[in-house]
Amino acid sequence: MCNRLVVALVLFAVTSTVGSVTAAQSQGITSRVHRAHAGGIVFSGSEIPFRTENASAFADAFAASDSLCGRVYLERPLRESALHLPTQDSGQITSLGMFEVRAKVNGSQTFVSTGLLDIEAAAVWTTFRLNLNPVGCQAEGDYPKGWAKFVRSLAPGTHKIEIQVYGQLGAYYTAEPVARGTITLTRAPGEDPASVSMPPDAWTGKGRAQIEKEIRAALLKTDLASGPDDILRVSITSTEWTEGRFAVTREPYRKLTATILFADSNADEACRYTSYNFLSKGKRSGWTPLGFDSFCVNCADGEMSCK
Repeated sequence: MCNRLVVALVLFAVTSTVGSVTAAQSQGITSRVHRAHAGGIVFSGSEIPFRTENASAFADAFAASDSLCGRVYLERPLRESALHLPTQDSGQITSLGMFEVRAKVNGSQTFVSTGLLDIEAAAVWTTFRLNLNPVGCQAEGDYPKGWAKFVRSLAPGTHKIEIQVYGQLGAYYTAEPVARGTITLTRAPGEDPASVSMPPDAWTGKGRAQIEKEIRAALLKTDLASGPDDILRVSITSTEWTEGRFAVTREPYRKLTATILFADSNADEACRYTSYNFLSKGKRSGWTPLGFDSFCVNCADGEMSCK
């Protein structure tokens, strides 16, 4: 009875959420490369572009310090991948964009992390980037975290690693991976994952110090930062304000994008940076202080050394 109640509540949440998303059509098979690798994950030392892939640049052998850029090729969007439930209701709910990445090293599972596509992408996309050591490549959505810590845990030598992606919703997963791929990773004694850096500050306008002060204050009003010391660095990646008017009220606004470096949250010597949009509203008395607006889609998002 308890399990059925849990499933019913999940189904209600899924139905309510999906009902608010505009109907969209699956991308389907996006390229010849996609067709050849549907249900797989391919890797390269550089960004693997959408629809214009160069299969000759794919690789399956890397050093621990190499850039590791990947692309997942699904047979269908995550929203169409039924999750396995331990009840007779199995298969009636699907992932809303959550996925889990698992890595088996020499046959044994040693790495688990999660990622997230937004709900509309989950309903449409059949391919997305999965960049585990993103030097020169950029992840899409909320990318899997902890790869650097995982690589540091490997003994020196060459390891065969199978990387699997499962659709996920809460405690439920697809019965089988929606995509998988295999690489060999060689780690020399003391070798560390490549050093990644957040984008540099690009602001060319006035009032930068005040803008950063308002960004920090805006973050502290959300649950993104636990306190002032959690925000290590602010890089304003917009060069100037983007101005516009709200569609309904016609009130003016201006916004910008900034990348934020957060303190190490799990003692793995890696600090997370994520990009957000911040917005100020125009009033008769002037502009309001910046407030948090949204996550910045397809903007800088990754981990770098805290040192």
